[in-house]
Amino acid sequence: MFLRIVVIGFTAFVAWIIHVANTGGSNIILDTVHTIPAGDKLGHFFVMGTFAYLVNLLLACKTFTLGRFRILNGSVIVLVCVVLEEITHMFIRTRTFSYLDLLSDFLGIVAFSILAVKTYPYIANLLNRASQRGLDTSM
Repeated sequence: MFLRIVVIGFTAFVAWIIHVANTGGSNIILDTVHTIPAGDKLGHFFVMGTFAYLVNLLLACKTFTLGRFRILNGSVIVLVCVVLEEITHMFIRTRTFSYLDLLSDFLGIVAFSILAVKTYPYIANLLNRASQRGLDTSM
């Protein structure tokens, strides 16, 4: 349950950031990102990477096979959402479609997916131990 709440909260955070950007608004997060050199690209990398990390943990790092590659389900879900969201920029006057944003998203998703695979056993163990102590942390 704990991980679900975290993923829902992070999804709401990402949706809020997208909404503010789509409406041409500003907030402290977007304002800060714009003051950092390459901040937009770093933001894409870390936000979408974190999103992929959390979704992969929620889905217990489940995979499917594509040819000789094992692909994380959560990474594909996030990648599809990211691509669709970036495509919408072509139709919103306050936004600009960017291949570099997509590349930053993709690199973040890949990097944080690798991190999810490496850390999942430890995270699952921590959540299971907390659950045994009576805390509701089921995934």
